[in-house]
Amino acid sequence: MNLAILKNHFDKLEDVLLAKLQHAQTPEHPVDDGAAREIFLNEFLRGHLGENIGIGSGEIIDADAGTNDTRSQHDFIIYRKDYPKLSLTPGIHTFLAESVIATIEVKATLDQKGLEQAIKTAYTAKQLKRQFAVGNVNNAPQSAIRNYIFAFSDPQSMITVSKWFTLIHKQLEMNLPDRGSTLAERVNIPSPTLDGVVVLRKGILHVDNIHLLPAEYDDQYRAANPQFTHFVNNSEFNNLLYFFFWLTEAINQMTFSQWDHALYLPKE
Repeated sequence: MNLAILKNHFDKLEDVLLAKLQHAQTPEHPVDDGAAREIFLNEFLRGHLGENIGIGSGEIIDADAGTNDTRSQHDFIIYRKDYPKLSLTPGIHTFLAESVIATIEVKATLDQKGLEQAIKTAYTAKQLKRQFAVGNVNNAPQSAIRNYIFAFSDPQSMITVSKWFTLIHKQLEMNLPDRGSTLAERVNIPSPTLDGVVVLRKGILHVDNIHLLPAEYDDQYRAANPQFTHFVNNSEFNNLLYFFFWLTEAINQMTFSQWDHALYLPKE
């Protein structure tokens, strides 16, 4: 399957997702995030991840987690199925940080308040510590979980989303760290919060720490724009395609990792 086929598939799928969400809307029942999550799960996630990849929801813990800690709930947790999945609280699944590839928060419509909440939730996930015994050092996973927000619509352009993204980080004092002047330096530096934003038929935003970017964002661009922290692409097309590639890269990075069981043993 070549890129042209993939592009055509995912561009059509964007239309399918939007049509199904619109069909679910009635005057008595406006579309909500719950309906958006169900459509996203059935039409995209279930059919586009490998057999060894699980799709769940719930909370994430690391080896330092305490019994009384407050933990964030995630709409979707993409995880390796060969790792344990626990039920520490009735009705809520708990995942070990080392098993989690990415989290995805889904919105029917993205606004500044929803983006801020997703940034806060992602920040909590980024604080979790993951320790791996890596089987292939050339394919080592990032130290932090990938975090994304996926929206069906947005009343603004992606430039507005970018402005929100920058403003919220500044207000919450969660500014993106200095990242170096080349992609080779930046690719292993996790975002402190969200890694990317996808809005169907509007565009994408991603922190500059991944290889799969539009071609114009190269090291020459980075050298000329030292304050560049994330890229924005306003486009009706290729948004779901890029998101698929981002998830695939994150999955590939986790393929050879093994968690250190000893870290979860009692400390005393």
